[in-house]
Amino acid sequence: MANLRVNPVSSLNDWASMEPCCERWESTRRRRSISGVAPNQSSSLTLLARPEPAESVLIVGAGAFGLLHMLALRVAGVREVAVAGRGAERLEWAGRLGADRVIDTAAGDPAAEVARLNDGFGPDLVIECTGQVAGWSDAFARVRRGGRVVFFGGCPAGTRLEIDTRRMHYDNLTLIAPFHFRPRDVRRAYELLADGRLGAGRIISAHRPLADIAGVFELLERGTVLKCAVVP
Repeated sequence: MANLRVNPVSSLNDWASMEPCCERWESTRRRRSISGVAPNQSSSLTLLARPEPAESVLIVGAGAFGLLHMLALRVAGVREVAVAGRGAERLEWAGRLGADRVIDTAAGDPAAEVARLNDGFGPDLVIECTGQVAGWSDAFARVRRGGRVVFFGGCPAGTRLEIDTRRMHYDNLTLIAPFHFRPRDVRRAYELLADGRLGAGRIISAHRPLADIAGVFELLERGTVLKCAVVP
């Protein structure tokens, strides 16, 4: 693969987000479907996870990966992007970074709030970014009929997901589980970062010296930062 030159348009914080940007691009580009339809049965299956400008997208999880997805969807011009999650600080960050709607899953009736998205039809696409089985179940439950679910967050080994197979079949749902990325995804992530529009560095909400690396992990464990840049 050719070398990619870091240009001065984007900050070092932006370039530090290169690897998660590759994964983000993979999650909305690659089509490893577990919907029960083999890829060679329908060529249109390869297009099902691609977000369209007129669509409504729900992101489950207000952490760094969830908000990175949100930034990319904003650049793509998606009509409505909502973020559902917990933690007042993270939800506040989601709103500041451009979410059309922020839903606190620990308060009120989040299911009813999600159902009101997309003029009452529910989201066309749900992207799960928590890496928890509860998040996977919630993502499956919230997508509209004919919609797609991207299980971006990987769950621990040995976990199991129970789904309503009748709903999956008769509601014509497509479930996608992306993992890893390819050289072309790295190239696309580079292009997104190089033109400066994505602003991925905004998910870095703290900076700490290398000598305080133990403190960095404490911050991440408490969930008081999105991403922390370690400065040598």
